[in-house]
Amino acid sequence: MQPPDVARATFHPVRYWRQEHATGPQNFGDFLAELFLDELFVLPSWPADAYYLVGSVIRDQRIRRTLSELHVEPTRGCVAFWGCGLRGPEGLSAEGRARAAFFGVRGPLTRDALALPADTVIGDPGLLLPLLVEKPVAGHGRTLCVTHFHEPRQPDDIKSQTGVDDVLSAAMPPSLPHLREMVRLIAGAEFVLSGSLHAAIAACAYGVPFAFFDSGYVDIPFKWSDFAASVCIPPLFARTLAEGRAIHRDGLAATCRPPALSPLLHAAPFQVLPDVLLRALVHDGWCDAAAIAEARRRLAASAAAATLEPREAQRRWLEREQRAFEARRAAAALQTPRQAMQKPSDST
Repeated sequence: MQPPDVARATFHPVRYWRQEHATGPQNFGDFLAELFLDELFVLPSWPADAYYLVGSVIRDQRIRRTLSELHVEPTRGCVAFWGCGLRGPEGLSAEGRARAAFFGVRGPLTRDALALPADTVIGDPGLLLPLLVEKPVAGHGRTLCVTHFHEPRQPDDIKSQTGVDDVLSAAMPPSLPHLREMVRLIAGAEFVLSGSLHAAIAACAYGVPFAFFDSGYVDIPFKWSDFAASVCIPPLFARTLAEGRAIHRDGLAATCRPPALSPLLHAAPFQVLPDVLLRALVHDGWCDAAAIAEARRRLAASAAAATLEPREAQRRWLEREQRAFEARRAAAALQTPRQAMQKPSDST
């Protein structure tokens, strides 16, 4: 998947917030969808009209809007959610549930609000980042505060309040190199105070000490509590680096237990690149290095004999999706004037 452009965002079945903003800033967490399609997935393994791979996006309004944007019949369409979360405890309407399919969820609060089975896979896809972006051997060792996308205050003001060395914003340029660099900065930090949920998730994934940051406004409290419950920590917020260190030292360090990564990959509605799955098995302690090396050797031989390279397969899939979208859009355009002609006249 290439960095966003308006034309591709119109028909692309993988959706995320701000996808249509080709030149404007992207949100760190939502933009991870681009990285997942670039380095993690190939083709869908489960048919749906649209897919969400990250974010607090499980809501009736988004389901309806997504199907409408893709010109899919709202009574027959399907939106797939992988590792995503709700924005509040109210769940979905009966109509929304009928149009949604779930492949794991962010946390137990989302699972319970949706009345999903107890064995539903739990975990935010942001936890997979160490499988895709290697942690720096020698980190920069500085303390960071990562602010929310909509944070109105200036970095110097945040630094003065918190006492951190550097301030990063979740609002970032729309490119994968910038995304990877931000991940590396988080992975190489000595401590991360984060008002961006996915920056906190990234720190958690790389084993970097972290705490949630309250700048005076906490965006969607439910999502923070949902993720916190998924890694067995309390949803506590700090306003300064010192408070954050104390929260981590007195609670998070001893109780934080991120879920295994392999089940999250197995639950995905996409084919996972085999090498990434192998890395997950090593990460989870289910395979030793020698077995992985042999598996990689065999996979390389199979890949060399394959008739279609994964990226080419993905390109052809998107071409088919674009043609299908254009056909639906043309049919909708024909239907609109026909409906207008059939509308009863008010004239006498």
